[in-house]
Amino acid sequence: MEELGRKLKEARESKGLSIAELSELTKIREHYIEDIERGDISTVSPVYAKSFIISFAKAVDLPQEDYVAEMNSIISKARATRPKQLPKHDESIKNSIKGSDRRLVDSLRPDNLRSAFTQENIKKTLVVLIGLLGLIVVYIVYFDVGSENVADPVLTNGTIVSDTTFIDVDLDEESEDEGILGGMFSSGQDSIILTANAIDSSWVKVVIDGKRVDEKLIVPGEKITWKAKEYFLMTQGNVGALEIRRNGKLLEPFGAKGTVVKSVKITEKEVKVP
Repeated sequence: MEELGRKLKEARESKGLSIAELSELTKIREHYIEDIERGDISTVSPVYAKSFIISFAKAVDLPQEDYVAEMNSIISKARATRPKQLPKHDESIKNSIKGSDRRLVDSLRPDNLRSAFTQENIKKTLVVLIGLLGLIVVYIVYFDVGSENVADPVLTNGTIVSDTTFIDVDLDEESEDEGILGGMFSSGQDSIILTANAIDSSWVKVVIDGKRVDEKLIVPGEKITWKAKEYFLMTQGNVGALEIRRNGKLLEPFGAKGTVVKSVKITEKEVKVP
């Protein structure tokens, strides 16, 4: 290779070309040209070395008979002396791996990876993904409902709750289980339906069967409905501001217009004003 490198260098110099100019002409990087002229092609693969030498020789008009035979001989020797690629699966390394580590290595082999993506395994994976998607949908629909999406929910005893509602604690200890569990599982039906149509703004507090409390400010145009089994106790802050009906029948005002009345007891058949 040193002899061929010398010939190429002499041909370049006889053409009056610098290494930089030859590099621009052949698109071969300058350091590769310098290596070739020194007779060293170990820095590139034989394929690239052959291409570089041919381009170099043509650019400096070196006759083929001066470089082809020698170039082919050099390239053949370079290929023969190149280190062989390591085997894909080095048994000595594999034998040094034991237990779960060996199983992991085996699972990563291409043939095992291909077998993992059989049609049957793909079907099973799709079934699992569809199941997970279904669980996510169920969670979103039934368990992830934000407060901004809830408008005027109804308690188990029929009380409508708005944004201005304040629910007090139970009025007696005995009513705690009855108010929560009894409202869910009792077979009895509400016998009294009380409705209030707001003509003007009025604050009200309604105790339902002595167990639950609904307290709120009702604004004009709003309609509220309560249901009870036995009775209501109503406190109203602006008498005359509400049209109150019991089971659809309009009740007389509980006092003088604009006054405050407390603890008016309303049953299915009577109204008791203190």
